[in-house]
Formats: sequence, structure tokens, C-alpha cells
Amino acid sequence: MEPNAVQPTTLGFKAEKSTVKINIATNQENFQYHVLELYKFDQTSYNHMFDKLKKNEFQVDSINKNRFDGHLTVRKNTQELITTIPYEPGWTVQVDGTNKKIKKVMGAFVGMELTPGEHKITFSYHVPLIRIGLVISIIGLCCLYGLAKINDIQKIKRNK
Repeated sequence: MEPNAVQPTTLGFKAEKSTVKINIATNQENFQYHVLELYKFDQTSYNHMFDKLKKNEFQVDSINKNRFDGHLTVRKNTQELITTIPYEPGWTVQVDGTNKKIKKVMGAFVGMELTPGEHKITFSYHVPLIRIGLVISIIGLCCLYGLAKINDIQKIKRNK
């Protein structure tokens, strides 16, 4: 494992207010913990939230090379759709045929707010700056071709 790597370890399932004893052993001579963090994970709350979220699950209808379509029913109030799509430039979203502003959720993912009702949602991805890159590549190839032609003309003049 690389230095400073985060290595989560499950300590098991314990009853509420029980004591957990942790022994750390290493075969390295000069080993130091700079930060040791312990977290409690509430599995019951997680299961409850997961079941609740599953009731309003986004259903994928079709997938193409750079887009996918689906539908979702928002039952009450305005809700936030949170995806596991990494937030980065290039993603666009249409909700019911209208462009929708996406936002960064949880510091890393694509998300958006949705009003109550049935929604058809289309996610599309286009590589940012691909057109500019293509134009620059074509200009570079044209320059290279031009330089090769100039070189050929100079060779012909020298051989005369």
C-alpha cells in the first residue's frame, strides 16, 4: 500500500454502547499513524434511506453512445435527483424536453432539482473543446503538408 493511503476497515457489527478494542500490529520498524479516524455506520438508517430512495428510482429507457434517456416520478415537493455520474464539463440534461441546469452534488456528482410529477430525462455528454481540438489538428496537418511542399519545391530548385 502506498504511503498516506486511506484504508477503510470494517470492525464488525456491535451492539449499541458496546466496547470495541483495537490492536494495531505492523512489521515495519518505523511506522507512524498521523491521523486515525473511526466512524460509526448506522446500517438500519442506511437501509431505511435506501428503501425510501428506491421507491423514486430513475428508470433508464434507452442508452446510446453519448446519451441515455429515462423517466422518474417525483411524488411530492421539489426533490433533488442525485446521480453517480462524475460532475465535469460536457454533461447536459433535458427534463421534459427543456434544458435543465445541472449542479455539483456532494462535491463530485451531477444533480438537479425536480418538481413533482412524471419526468422524461435525457442525459447527454459531449467532449468539451473537441471542435477546437479538431480545428487545431487540421491546421497543424495543413501546415505540415505546406512545409513538405515547400521542401519539395526547394529540392527541385537545387537540382536544376
